[in-house]
Amino acid sequence: MRVKNFNLAKLTLLLCAMVLVAASSHAQRVSDSREIGKTVSLRSGGNFHLESKHSDVRIHHWDKEQVKFEIKMKASGKSERDVSRLLGTIHFDVNEGSEGLHAEVWMGPFSNMNSWDDRAEFTLKDGTKISGIYEYSLEVDIYMPREARLKVAHSFGNLVIKDMHRGEMRLESQHGNISMGDACCRLQIDLAHGNLEMGEAEELNLEMRHSNASVGSAKNLNLEAQHSNLNLGSVGRLDTEAGHSNLSIGQVSQLRIENNHSSLKIGRLLKSLEAESNHGNIKIKALQSNFESIAVQLNFGDLEIGVGGGANFRLNYEGQHGQLKVGDGFRYDHKGGDEHGHYKEIRGHQGSGGGTISIKTQHGNAVVE
Repeated sequence: MRVKNFNLAKLTLLLCAMVLVAASSHAQRVSDSREIGKTVSLRSGGNFHLESKHSDVRIHHWDKEQVKFEIKMKASGKSERDVSRLLGTIHFDVNEGSEGLHAEVWMGPFSNMNSWDDRAEFTLKDGTKISGIYEYSLEVDIYMPREARLKVAHSFGNLVIKDMHRGEMRLESQHGNISMGDACCRLQIDLAHGNLEMGEAEELNLEMRHSNASVGSAKNLNLEAQHSNLNLGSVGRLDTEAGHSNLSIGQVSQLRIENNHSSLKIGRLLKSLEAESNHGNIKIKALQSNFESIAVQLNFGDLEIGVGGGANFRLNYEGQHGQLKVGDGFRYDHKGGDEHGHYKEIRGHQGSGGGTISIKTQHGNAVVE
């Protein structure tokens, strides 16, 4: 009984010691912050180029012919010395030239940055290490003329366009997220390992790699997607190349796609579709009654077109090692193929004719009903 009581006493003392150490460590945490502000001139239609890293950037617009920078960095860690040294690595530089305004803002430079849990270790270029940092943040607010041309190269952080921008924009983001509202002018976005959320766009060129995007609508969209996902509300004209991706479109008028190992889903097709699909699937839930044309070449995949009972169209089908399924209202004009059923050739119509559907498949199935 004495041995048990003795062990229990030791355990109690050990737990108390651990609590005291944790409390002492928490009490030793120090925090500090630094702020930088600057305002420079930029005419309304001028060029503004921003390079930023390891930061959260918010871009606001106003009617002044000025660019205003508000930069704030916060850090907390074990020692006042390391926190101060980390805050001292802020890089901020603004140059005014004949081509416009160029600004740089980031933490560093670091040759290595390791993060785990809520701690981080930084290695500067000279080999000096800054450790014991619990929290750190770099926030950048920029106010600029809404009609200036904007180019941003951003990595490892969030980029937010707060309100309507009326000039051309080119946004490049790696390992970060882009959030913005509507864009009324030409917009180019290059997104890698991140997320995009935006409203309406007039002219949008979007390149995605290992990313996700949600776009409300676009008048014209050129898309290149690799290992990515796109959710698009509606689009007038869409020209896309997709590889190992998933595309979901609520409504589209004109669509041309090269589809490789990808999935395409369309809520409603209004006018025309031209598709070449390899190892991928295409599904059109509803087809506008006065559509013009659909031309699909399908290899190792499935095609599904929902035409409805009142649709009018003509169908030309050539298939190898696949099947075609049509609705009850379809009328065959020609049925041919080889004697083994490996190759099939079908022509027919539904209603008075209307638009044309042309399908060529190899090792794929098609449903039109």
